[in-house]
Amino acid sequence: AAAICMPGHKGLLGPQGTGMLLVCSEKLQKPLMQGGTGSLSQGMTQPKLLPDRFESGTPNVPGIAGLDAGLRFLLARGLSRIRKHEQMLAADLADGLSTIDGVEVFYHADPARQAGVVSFRHTQVPCEILAEKLADRDICVRAGLHCAPLMHRFLGTEETGAVRVGIGFCNTPYHIEKLVRTLRLLVGR
Repeated sequence: AAAICMPGHKGLLGPQGTGMLLVCSEKLQKPLMQGGTGSLSQGMTQPKLLPDRFESGTPNVPGIAGLDAGLRFLLARGLSRIRKHEQMLAADLADGLSTIDGVEVFYHADPARQAGVVSFRHTQVPCEILAEKLADRDICVRAGLHCAPLMHRFLGTEETGAVRVGIGFCNTPYHIEKLVRTLRLLVGR
């Protein structure tokens, strides 16, 4: 790969609008935007040197500081510790959701292949309605297609979408129990 791109707000605890580009090769395409790099300002073209070649405009310094704080938080707690915690809660959530009639859970049985995200849908209640009812009870989830059409095609949820639960280091077993208990009350047994 010539480069690896990643959003800062998905798992790295950075603010939305941040991200990272890890350049692995000098053989990269032209940048999407050009100009205003702050280096070689006399030139009319984007500098060839890295990272300036891909840094047009004024850097988002507050966002970068937030992303740095998120990364430091993760590293201080230990990535394997965080991963184990998220895996445990994801497994508990998948187990709890699977006991509710009409709920289809999208979860990989192999914890090594499961991220801290569990999605589900109900056979009778649209995912957006479930998300709204959960939000009314202080449970934040996301409903819909989640900017991942290929995943929804794979899961067979292109028409219905799904409810996505993002599990993080700050979540506890109480949060998982509350979500399962609340969902059971909303949709019946």
